[in-house]
Amino acid sequence: MSTLYNQSALPLRTIELGGGTFDMSHLDRPSRPVHFPLIGISLLMACLAYWFQWGLYRSEFSTQSMSAFLAVYGVVSLALILSKVFRPRPHNWLSPDMLFWLVFTMFHIPYIFLYIVDLVDFSDRIFFSPEATNRALCCTILCMTGFIVGYELGPVGASRLQQALPSLRISGSAFQMTQAVFLGVATVSLIILVLGVGSLIVAYGYSGFRRLERHGVSTGTQRLVALAVLFFRIACVLYVGACVMRHQKVTKGVFLPAVLVGSILFFLLLGSRSEAAVLALPMIVAYHYFVRRIKLWLGIPALAATLIAFGVIGIGRSIESMSVAGIYRAYSEFRASTGVNPFVIALAESGGSISTVNVACTYIPDTEPFWYGRSLLDSFLNVIPNPIPGLRNNVAPSQWVTYRATGRIGGAQSGWGSSIGMEVYMNFGLLGGMIFMMGLGFWIRRTYNALLRQPTFLRVCLILVAYSALVMWCRNYSHHFMRPIAWTMASAWILKSMWGGSGSQISRPVTGNP
Repeated sequence: MSTLYNQSALPLRTIELGGGTFDMSHLDRPSRPVHFPLIGISLLMACLAYWFQWGLYRSEFSTQSMSAFLAVYGVVSLALILSKVFRPRPHNWLSPDMLFWLVFTMFHIPYIFLYIVDLVDFSDRIFFSPEATNRALCCTILCMTGFIVGYELGPVGASRLQQALPSLRISGSAFQMTQAVFLGVATVSLIILVLGVGSLIVAYGYSGFRRLERHGVSTGTQRLVALAVLFFRIACVLYVGACVMRHQKVTKGVFLPAVLVGSILFFLLLGSRSEAAVLALPMIVAYHYFVRRIKLWLGIPALAATLIAFGVIGIGRSIESMSVAGIYRAYSEFRASTGVNPFVIALAESGGSISTVNVACTYIPDTEPFWYGRSLLDSFLNVIPNPIPGLRNNVAPSQWVTYRATGRIGGAQSGWGSSIGMEVYMNFGLLGGMIFMMGLGFWIRRTYNALLRQPTFLRVCLILVAYSALVMWCRNYSHHFMRPIAWTMASAWILKSMWGGSGSQISRPVTGNP
């Protein structure tokens, strides 16, 4: 056997280490069967939403019609949660389907709910075209039900591993090499990031820097900064994945954890909540999956606090940044002028992505045809740096929706943004979008099951980057899903090749019982 790995024969789901344990007893079983009742309820609710859209309510704009759609969405959500609660243990509440449901719901549903219960006012932006609101809600429901159905069908045809797996840990030299790669890439990336952002703020002022981002004025410095951020994210995933395969906590030591935490705080002060989230998520998932289960009674308050903090940053960043006092002062002034409590502000601020779906439903297919996968092809070609000119359409979904909503042509990262619901609708329509989401859910479940059956370095990296990319896609477009996954996995394969030897595994029995 290669000296790269140190084999242990512990056939346990809890792996004993010198400094602690890696507990995997709370994760799902890869052999968990298809949950047909959940599939049936999801398909029934999808049919009901489709009937609401084309029959009962169609173009009607009223709280009654929106309440009907939200009731359907609520039934789907309740069915998903109850399917977790009443299935045989263990219950992994941070499984891919629960994570997607949580993020997708937070980005698409809250503003509509708050409007129905009269906690927020009518918004010309959220309800861009009132008569298209029901179609947008129908699209949201079909996307969610499609993902759930595809995810539940994931185990179909998959092999079920019955025997225990040997426990293999990467060697100290391989781990040190990964640390060195992380340190080198992180140092260069952070230097470029700090100098690049600093030069833009010096040149334009912070408010000018924010306007550059909002209006999509793409400079060479901004593109270099974006590339540095991507490389830093890749390095973080590789480091966390190596910590998992070394059976070592990410928080061990001082310097490297300080770099990760410091970077997250930097992005938060800069107002880049999405970048902070995708850096923190791999560490949270790795801790929950491989170190110790995060209790639900701790996770819910932490989520609520994070939501409020993101709402404060989202409001404060339009005026101040790089100053905690300045951000909070801007938020306090906004709250004083509106008289709305912090949690409602946070929900309303986060739940505005339904507006992008509304714009798409307004113009497609009545004014222009469906894109038929064009934006997905562009995102796929963007995996290759500087693709051959003419092979892709240069208009990103976020640029399109900004132009349609405001008449202004902005950059790909500017304006109204985008969302996964909007992109799948503008490419494939209601039913086609649902089928696409089935495929996405199916792939995510297969990836998750592969990790549960045989956790290797590449599979750990894939699940960590896939979670982050999926979260980004919920409020962006597919470019932020395909490129990070492709570049991260290519980097992980290169790094593993530099180690030498074969894949590594974490030992625990996998039974046929669900």
